[in-house]
Amino acid sequence: MSVFSQWYTVSSRIPQGSILGPILFLIFINDLPEICATEQDTVMYLYTDDAKVYSTVTCDSDHLHLQKVIDHIKEWCDQWLLPLHINKCSHMSYTSRLSIDTAYHINNTDSVSNIQKVDQIKDLGILYDSHLNFKDHIQ
Repeated sequence: MSVFSQWYTVSSRIPQGSILGPILFLIFINDLPEICATEQDTVMYLYTDDAKVYSTVTCDSDHLHLQKVIDHIKEWCDQWLLPLHINKCSHMSYTSRLSIDTAYHINNTDSVSNIQKVDQIKDLGILYDSHLNFKDHIQ
């Protein structure tokens, strides 16, 4: 006689509000910055559940290089069943002169989602703009 239990959906999320939640999440994403460490002139910084990728883009090959890093991050997310919320993703270029026209995207199994380009972003309470002019933050 065989007895089977019911099927349940298993999510990869860490329960919010738990004492161990932040530590478990950090252990879970600990290898994510290594994706960028193998790529030249690209670095990832993590703070709680936020990741930022920095790279110097001065030509088209640099732009393609950064797109490749984004593709690797998406592959990592798919491998570990961690959903990437495209509506929370954005990219910004810091420059004092004319910027290179860059556009980045995330490839999903059935579609391609463009990553929104922004001219201003708030990070840890500080308002940054694409020219590193803190006029808006001061106001």
